Amino acid sequence: MKKKILWFIHEGQLSGANLSLLEYLKLLKEDNFEIYLITPRLGEFTNRAANYVVKSYEIYFYSWCIDPAVKLSFPARLRRIIRNHVAKRQAGKIIKEIGPDYIATNTITIDIGALTAKRYSVKHLWFVHEFGELDHGFTFKIGMDKARKKIISLSHLVVVNSLAVLNSFPVSDKLKLIYYSITNQCPVINKKEYKSSFRVVMLGQIARSKNQAEAIRAIGLCREKGYNITLSIYGNIITKDYYDFLENIIKKNLLDNFVTFHSQTGDICKPLRESHALLMCSGNEAFGRVTVEALKAGLPVIAAQTGGSLEIIDDGINGYFYEPGNVAGFADKIIDMYNNYIRFDSKKISANITLKFNETNTRKQLKKVFN
Repeated sequence: MKKKILWFIHEGQLSGANLSLLEYLKLLKEDNFEIYLITPRLGEFTNRAANYVVKSYEIYFYSWCIDPAVKLSFPARLRRIIRNHVAKRQAGKIIKEIGPDYIATNTITIDIGALTAKRYSVKHLWFVHEFGELDHGFTFKIGMDKARKKIISLSHLVVVNSLAVLNSFPVSDKLKLIYYSITNQCPVINKKEYKSSFRVVMLGQIARSKNQAEAIRAIGLCREKGYNITLSIYGNIITKDYYDFLENIIKKNLLDNFVTFHSQTGDICKPLRESHALLMCSGNEAFGRVTVEALKAGLPVIAAQTGGSLEIIDDGINGYFYEPGNVAGFADKIIDMYNNYIRFDSKKISANITLKFNETNTRKQLKKVFN
């Protein structure tokens, strides 16, 4: 008899967490699980997930995260409480209809799945893809430490995407690690002539947490030393103030023709094909999905020596680490890669990373947590 999973997601659009969930859904369907989704809004993600799920339900609910800069009035707070109470009752009808064996939550930002599972006595699994405050600035009324304890207490298991995230939680035998499979979207990219221009790329939302400022300053130092190195930044602008701040750095360092912004692209292969290396500058990257995507395509990566990157980069083999905050040291690493690019074998880089992050490994880990 098929086991059933009712999955709560925070949005119907594509995001890092939802892209990873798509991979999970594919593997679980192949292993004969029956999947249902609840989302506050249908969208591109639920359209893509239609191949793997029986049905997606639209039930509006609020996050348990708060914005400390926004002071909600009492009526606004009351509306949120009432809406979530109604949402739990609506979800309860679905639970009675389909009889799930498990309820799963796909992000740290919502607790309604866990609370609904408790109310209707269904095993709950919480999939955590982020640190919370450190990487995305998520704030909880009860505080981050108490929020993590609550996540553990409300769950049968808590599934994390890296050892870095696991170690941010209190010690618990409920914590389980599942690495993403990250299906290789791009063929291995052959080495390119670069003496005329060595091109590096950043992929991800344009936000302070992604730390594009450090990369721009490092490119400036490289060019001051006579190296023709350029940077392309792909991603949606999250904070206009931060984007303006980056533009000011570019103008101040006369980099207008050497650092360019591009909107987020659904075709990750295009920016990777046009580049020689990826930069990952986040000070607190929970995992680094684009890091693995670049490595699977054969591109080396220069990453801040912190967070999930520590579990992906093999220093000197598939890229380099640099000390976060040390812009001069970062620039030296970029120059070192420019001068010694021949040492990075794209086929070996791709083959080695695929041994660690693949569907076979992820499938085994998923089957363990759902059994």
